[in-house]
Amino acid sequence: MDRHVMNTGEKIIWVGKSSQWTNLKTYARCVLMAAMVALVYLHWKLAWVGLFLLYPAGRALFAWYETYSGSYRLSTTRLLCKKGVFNRVTTETETSKIREVILSEPWYKRIIGLGDIRLHVYGYFDSNIVLTDIARANKVKELFSELVKQHQRENPESGNEREIIINQKNIS
Repeated sequence: MDRHVMNTGEKIIWVGKSSQWTNLKTYARCVLMAAMVALVYLHWKLAWVGLFLLYPAGRALFAWYETYSGSYRLSTTRLLCKKGVFNRVTTETETSKIREVILSEPWYKRIIGLGDIRLHVYGYFDSNIVLTDIARANKVKELFSELVKQHQRENPESGNEREIIINQKNIS
């Protein structure tokens, strides 16, 4: 578990990762490239052609590790998103700033039980956070929705800050 989250007394609600299905196109390209290299090798019997197998193997391995090393961690007060292999980027978002939770399940992802969760976050700049290729996305979306509703019940005036700012701009 993340020591930073555990030290603050927060309760971890969900921990997840993107599915390796995210890399399906990359894996397919690597297999196709390796097959072409193998055909060239079989036709001309050139041993050095085997070196060209290093690129598709390395690319597929890197794509796998990039997805494997990323993670999402939802606690009662924040969402931590970690991504990157060489350059790690950790995004921390307070769950009280999440305004809207949208679940996207295209047919090809729904077949294998995946979905994308888009979070509209209120902050300095309005932004979106997208959790891609999440297994059991319906249940994870419900966790986010319940957390957002809980924060709205506890702080009913917190959602009106932006409306007040917009109304003040319209007046002047």
